[in-house]
Amino acid sequence: MQQTRMTPLATIIGLLLLVLILLFAAGYFLLGWGTSRSDAPAVSNVATKTANSTPDTTSLPSTTSSSPTVVTKTVTSPFSPSPTAPHTTPPVEPREDPVPMPPDTPPAPQPSGRDCGEHTYALTDVTSCPFARSTGYTLGNPPPEIGYVTIAVYSPVTDEFYDMACQRIADPNTWDCLGGSNAKVRIHGSA
Repeated sequence: MQQTRMTPLATIIGLLLLVLILLFAAGYFLLGWGTSRSDAPAVSNVATKTANSTPDTTSLPSTTSSSPTVVTKTVTSPFSPSPTAPHTTPPVEPREDPVPMPPDTPPAPQPSGRDCGEHTYALTDVTSCPFARSTGYTLGNPPPEIGYVTIAVYSPVTDEFYDMACQRIADPNTWDCLGGSNAKVRIHGSA
């Protein structure tokens, strides 16, 4: 019986094919090449807001829920910096919505802070009007349906993002937002 012997070139080609097949299989299973990534967020120049149950010391108290839910709303702001990935707050258990306001509840009184235009008010001396308007734009029009959110707000004054804890205080469109560097913003009506 005659024995056939493989040439070195055939051995190398065989090994290369084996390595290529193994790399493809590893990429398919380990890197998710075979799965649809339609739920993956796209990187764009937007601000993102996420429900959050661990507010900083400036936020208002509310009760917690037993099942975590993340609410994300993407809003384009005219005060956005150059294109970068959005600043996000990690998802945590959300707060329950405060008791709904009866229909005959009067709207909140106009704040005594500076009127920054576009239904926004700077309630502290350290809050700039451009930051107050950016907070209103980031909160959105219409504002979120839940009564408490933490949003990342871009400051055109400092060119940085700040976390702001926002809570509905009166009718569905009146919100107080606290955070940043002792900033306080009130948003009335639509921003």
